[in-house]
Amino acid sequence: GFAIASRVKLQSVEIARGPFGRLFGYATFNLGLAGGSYSLPGIPLAEAERVRRALLASMVETDFSRLVR
Repeated sequence: GFAIASRVKLQSVEIARGPFGRLFGYATFNLGLAGGSYSLPGIPLAEAERVRRALLASMVETDFSRLVR
């Protein structure tokens, strides 16, 4: 695996699809980070949805007040 940013900085996870993405089953995976953003274009839609669900679940389950001091 690789790291894009600290998990604490992750604020949003979005999937965007343009006309070609809808036609061919691909998406752009957008991460909203404290201090910026990061986009991963050309991700298969099913994979983007799986990763989004996992990240959103971890955001709900994590008490971030314990991570930053």
